[in-house]
Amino acid sequence: MKFLANENIPISVTKGLATLGYDIVRADEIKKGMTDSEILDISLAEGRVLITFDKDFAELIVKEKKKARGVILLRIEPKSADFIKERLLALFSKVSALEQKFIIVKENVIRERPLK
Repeated sequence: MKFLANENIPISVTKGLATLGYDIVRADEIKKGMTDSEILDISLAEGRVLITFDKDFAELIVKEKKKARGVILLRIEPKSADFIKERLLALFSKVSALEQKFIIVKENVIRERPLK
């Protein structure tokens, strides 16, 4: 599984996940200042599930019918980078297939919807 972290995901989270063997890259490592639409395009082209705190991606996918490989929308209070990383690891252990889904992660709830 490959991931693309939006610029709002702390660098220490992406580095921590990479250290654990996850194939993850931050959007600003590819190109700084990309639009949300460009980020979704790269996610799809590279087969990476997007991880973000930005709910604008939901609007792009639902209203504008943008395609995506998968999206993990974090709707949690980012208490610390370790907290974010632990929530993501918990998600990875609970949800077997992350591709072709729009996943919303809240404090105690994970919601999944298939992407069309």
